[in-house]
Amino acid sequence: MDVPTFDCAICAGRTLGATRPLALGYGVTIWVSKARYGALPNFVGSSLRDVQRESGRIKVRLRARTAPGRAGTVLRQTPAPGVAIGPELRVRLVVGDGSRR
Repeated sequence: MDVPTFDCAICAGRTLGATRPLALGYGVTIWVSKARYGALPNFVGSSLRDVQRESGRIKVRLRARTAPGRAGTVLRQTPAPGVAIGPELRVRLVVGDGSRR
């Protein structure tokens, strides 16, 4: 049977060297640090104008395409809300063009 491996360098903030096998049932504590630049807001339902303003403030780059839906309203976004923001994160938006399907 294959034994799952885990990079022990991130376990409990200690550096343990090379990746070692981790036996099933072994307890592991994983620490997740706070996002340095914050988290990506939920833009869905917002106007494109408001999203552009906010994207300038939080320093993310937008790429938008249109689809049928309420004109100027964000219908979908990628990555999802809550993702950690990094410098120049690229956010893809689908914005309503005012047409119906």
